[in-house]
Amino acid sequence: MSLEDEYQTQFYFSMIDSLLLEMSTSFGDKQMIIMSAIYGMDPNTRYSVNNINAVMEMAKMFPDDFGNNTTDLCGELENFFETAKNEFQNESSVITVYQSFLMKGLAEMYPLTNTVP
Repeated sequence: MSLEDEYQTQFYFSMIDSLLLEMSTSFGDKQMIIMSAIYGMDPNTRYSVNNINAVMEMAKMFPDDFGNNTTDLCGELENFFETAKNEFQNESSVITVYQSFLMKGLAEMYPLTNTVP
């Protein structure tokens, strides 16, 4: 076994195992759903269908806010993502997308955005 192989087995793999264990104990299922939804709204992810699914999963966690409006929310997200691909392509973060979203007066087009916690 070479020194590099030994380094991988002795240090590198055990370090990755430790990090994975720490992350899995630090972040529960709910936190992972919320982080996935936030990531789904990141303009760098190009607003794919998977991102809509991630946001929809988060919405299920807040039935008091969305109730039975998840179908409406899904439609709004599809429309928003299409708009975002054109309107917000130069934005670099979720925060700048949201700021541009408000500045352009688009919130009125998407009424359920006011219920997002």
